[in-house]
Amino acid sequence: MGIFKIQSIDRVIQWSQKQGEQLYLNSKQVGTKISSFVLRSISGQVPKKEGVRKPTIAKVLDPSKSVLKTPSPLDQKVKKHSSITSSFGIPIGLHPCLECSWVNAWMQFLIYLPRFVDLSPFAVKAFDPFHFFLDQYLLDQKEGRAISSADSSYILHSLKQIVDLELEEAHLGDVSSRFFREVFPFSGGESSSLIFHPDWIVTLDTEIQESLARLYKKRPLEILIGAPFQVSSKILPVQGQLFPKKGGCFYDLRSFIEARPDKYGITFVTYIKLGRVWYQCDDEAVQIVSSAMMDVPLQRGILFHYKQVTI
Repeated sequence: MGIFKIQSIDRVIQWSQKQGEQLYLNSKQVGTKISSFVLRSISGQVPKKEGVRKPTIAKVLDPSKSVLKTPSPLDQKVKKHSSITSSFGIPIGLHPCLECSWVNAWMQFLIYLPRFVDLSPFAVKAFDPFHFFLDQYLLDQKEGRAISSADSSYILHSLKQIVDLELEEAHLGDVSSRFFREVFPFSGGESSSLIFHPDWIVTLDTEIQESLARLYKKRPLEILIGAPFQVSSKILPVQGQLFPKKGGCFYDLRSFIEARPDKYGITFVTYIKLGRVWYQCDDEAVQIVSSAMMDVPLQRGILFHYKQVTI
């Protein structure tokens, strides 16, 4: 048994030596081929039969068209708010602002003004708290929340710095007009594509027809009408649609704020029309209301938004 084992070991050693020699010869041949290929490649004599693919020429990308182009600060700011541009769906509620009762109603009104959000990236820095409010409102809306966690008290504090008015005493027409002038400095231009023209906010009083006549000549896309709160039958009845003397278009009421009096004070409620459906926004409560029941709230309206409709 011992001799057999020794003989077996000798055979294994011999077989291993032969395999090692063969591997060495093979590797030497491969090394020779590689060396030869490298030398021929350097001299430009690589034969096609070797199956070597010629190196492709790298394309030089146009930096102006590159997807890796670094956006400018303005591009970044516009992109940041492009997600909220014109994306608001059915309104959701807001927690009450104990410091000022009309802030929630005013914000609901502003949010649904056409292009208010579109123009917001170009507002002055004082508008930043409004950006945070709009972002949070839209996020809560997309997540299906009934009430947004956006805090309107921050809006009130910013508004006090922007608008030089006694906010509790001023009516929302004055507040809105001053706000647009300060936050959107270009809103005084002649372009009819901007909805925040100071002349578009008029006072709803005995001179309303004269004010509207001036607006009709400009044919603005939107009309904002501010009215001081009064409980009087002498106030001109507010209509759901306004018709210029010259045909071709009319102005359809899209949203308004009602100042509802009661024994505890005044409750401010916003009404927004999406399609043919009216939504009533009263702090946390948002509900659908019938258009046939809008007469009384309209008579107590203090801020109205009309949109031009082509006949």
